[in-house]
Amino acid sequence: MSRVCAVVRIVGALCMLAFTATEAAGEVASGFYNQGNTLYRDGKFEAAALQYQKAVSTGVRNADVYYNLGNAYYKVGELGLAVLNYERALRLNPADSDIAANIAFIKAQLTDRFD
Repeated sequence: MSRVCAVVRIVGALCMLAFTATEAAGEVASGFYNQGNTLYRDGKFEAAALQYQKAVSTGVRNADVYYNLGNAYYKVGELGLAVLNYERALRLNPADSDIAANIAFIKAQLTDRFD
């Protein structure tokens, strides 16, 4: 019986560590996201994109983060990266009509040139 209790305690401790690590990563990602929002509001779009990218690098997959990253890339003229991140956002939230509208808007601006 004591062996089973020891295994249960170890599994419980590992679960707590995993939850704590996930919670901490979420807090870090939220900090980057909030910094990105502040920079975006201040018109510092390149710096905002960097903060949103840092949020993504923590492993968080969130439609709002990708949407805002797409907006920031659009503002600095990186249309391909904007579309890429809007499409990532749309994959996570397919019902969001704003995301779909932004993709269509940018794709209408993109033209392929063949000389």
